[in-house]
Amino acid sequence: AIKHFESFKGIKRRQEIIYTNKNLVIIDDFAHHPTAVKTTFIELKKAIKPEKTILIFEPRTNSSKRKIFQEAYIRSLSLADMIYLKIPPGLENIPEKERIDLQYIKEKLEKKGKEVYFLSEKTFKKIKNMYLKGIKEKTLLIFMSSAAFEEIKKLNKFIFVPFKKLKKELF
Repeated sequence: AIKHFESFKGIKRRQEIIYTNKNLVIIDDFAHHPTAVKTTFIELKKAIKPEKTILIFEPRTNSSKRKIFQEAYIRSLSLADMIYLKIPPGLENIPEKERIDLQYIKEKLEKKGKEVYFLSEKTFKKIKNMYLKGIKEKTLLIFMSSAAFEEIKKLNKFIFVPFKKLKKELF
């Protein structure tokens, strides 16, 4: 058992580095509960020490799509400088009075001085253009969802830099 434990490489989609260069680190993470979002974000920020943070969040689980965590998500997401909210599939299946209100979250975060957008083809192009123009400040971009982000696959089509060396340096 010890032999197998020593060779265990960890769980995919927990702080998985997708891309990196000198000014940008992109991470994919499974965090979906407000506490996990907050804790993961804080620890990644400590480890990477970015000047700017961008969080792309999708409330994908049935519990995260409900209003019960709405205020906690506002507190957790407000740690980022810029937030993109992705409307999850099936949100319309949750009764409206129980459903998380992403517009409300957006407005509350904006009142805290945050830049907040809904993730769409148009806003995704804005993210893509950041890479193409070159990011000037050290930026941490985190995708957080309990499901795979299609947008990560789109990013991988036009950016790729080996990150094993930097991964060893960071962690």
